[in-house]
Amino acid sequence: MFLLGFTLGIASGEILSKMVALILLSLAIIFISLVWGNRKMVLIGFLLIVFSFGVLRFESSEFHYQKEVVNSLAQRIELTINKTLPEPQSSLLAGLLLGIRREMPASLLEDFSRTGTTHIIALSGYNITIVASVLMAFFGFLTIPRRHSFWLAIIGIVFFVWLAGFQVSLIRAAIMGVLVLVAIRSGRLYSVTNALVFAGALMVLWDPFILLHNVSFQLSFLATMGIIYLFPFFKRFGEILGMTLAAQFMVLPLIGYYFSEFSLISPLANILILPVIPVTMLFGFFSTLAGFLWVPLAQILSIPAWLLLTYQIKVVEILSRVPFASLELPQFHWLWLVFLYVIILLWILRKRGCSWLGLERLRSWLGLLRRT
Repeated sequence: MFLLGFTLGIASGEILSKMVALILLSLAIIFISLVWGNRKMVLIGFLLIVFSFGVLRFESSEFHYQKEVVNSLAQRIELTINKTLPEPQSSLLAGLLLGIRREMPASLLEDFSRTGTTHIIALSGYNITIVASVLMAFFGFLTIPRRHSFWLAIIGIVFFVWLAGFQVSLIRAAIMGVLVLVAIRSGRLYSVTNALVFAGALMVLWDPFILLHNVSFQLSFLATMGIIYLFPFFKRFGEILGMTLAAQFMVLPLIGYYFSEFSLISPLANILILPVIPVTMLFGFFSTLAGFLWVPLAQILSIPAWLLLTYQIKVVEILSRVPFASLELPQFHWLWLVFLYVIILLWILRKRGCSWLGLERLRSWLGLLRRT
């Protein structure tokens, strides 16, 4: 609850000044001194204090963007991929393994955007989860016990983050991806909610501007929340496809808000492409490793990866040319965005069998406030 108050304070830092925050802080302290002994009123006072600290934290921060950093090993891997595979298959594999899109043709990027499949070539918590799932499957193939495979996959994620140059956006995605893995391993997706909120609050505390100005953070956080809360409803489609559909459903309003585009063909495109992504990454990874030893051998071993990459490219190209594959949306006010997520929240709570947002408790609180 206090984390939520602090986060709301940071979000309000856009419209509230430091002077207003100090006035609210003073009023909260006075309010607590007046109602001391009434635990609920004191709690409200402390929430107001935490809210004020959130505004002050925002006001004391400096707005900045992180520069993309790619280490030398990642550059060598990209170069090896370019030697092993032709374009555009090499660019797509680099996007899958490293999140690098520098060499990808603009027309192909547009096709991915129109079909709602850009997420597969972006550094996100979802990609981290796929990397870990592939590693766990590989270790399972080697008959390594599952509990050991889990920790080896975590080590693999750390290596993957280092490979991409410890980019701040990828570190955030790795934290969220690991939390999802922990939840899946425990079999209780909902149990990781507090940890996810706490991790998100720490990230916002470190850099308050990411809350409202960093689309990558917003997409990663909401996608992870989608996997936690919506995956049980999509589990029938399988683990990887179900997680992707859950994440896509949760970020849909935000994508429409920022990019003014809605892909109607996205569900079909994801169903056709996502099942082959883990296998593509696996073949691509091993052929790239072979490329460090001998390029001709890597070119032979990369044939399965080339076939799978070509299949994905053709699916994206064909579906992007379907009439009305995507719709251009008019720019809408951020209040509509809030309204859409309130509707999603209500739907999730209803599906989970919760009482209507605890409205009875809310009414009792309002009655208490009226009596006081």
